[in-house]
Amino acid sequence: MRSNSPKKRAVKPTLGNGDNDLEHALGKIEAPAPNGQQGDYRSKLEEAGSNARAIFKIIEAQSRVTSADEAAITAIETVREAFGWAYGSYWALDPADGSLRFAVDSGSVSEEFRTITATARFRE
Repeated sequence: MRSNSPKKRAVKPTLGNGDNDLEHALGKIEAPAPNGQQGDYRSKLEEAGSNARAIFKIIEAQSRVTSADEAAITAIETVREAFGWAYGSYWALDPADGSLRFAVDSGSVSEEFRTITATARFRE
């Protein structure tokens, strides 16, 4: 017996090969700047574009993960790479006492910093 329902396929988001795909997806951002503020507008537009590219990279990377732990480390590594950061960490809420506790990190820091971070907890 044949079913008339469409077959389900996994869809993988992708940016393609370059920034032109991002411009195509978002549209080119242009806005007239008030007199004397062109430089400030340009830097804000560049920052917005950089942030949008990072978000798309995170979404694309998250499409391949299979667990919450993998999602956390993938997000940290993707953000670090997108913004050129040396270090990033993810903190999770501990349901037992409502505190934030260190969960996972990525990048380079001193062993002392890593040890202190791994044992720290923060409560509201």
